[in-house]
Amino acid sequence: MIGTYKVIRQFQKAGKRSIVIKSGLTESEAREHCFDPETSSMTAKSELAASYTAKHGHWRDSMMKE
Repeated sequence: MIGTYKVIRQFQKAGKRSIVIKSGLTESEAREHCFDPETSSMTAKSELAASYTAKHGHWRDSMMKE
């Protein structure tokens, strides 16, 4: 059986808990999400990402098998 994956947003700030962004994804879908430059505060260019970073500090999305 092929497992599913979830995407987790991790934060650099100490004490800030990770949150699940998406779940029930195939490995390919999860990889596609995580390799998008907009899924890390270090590479994202959108206004939405900039305002999110200003509010929450540095962050990145990663994938994990469910």
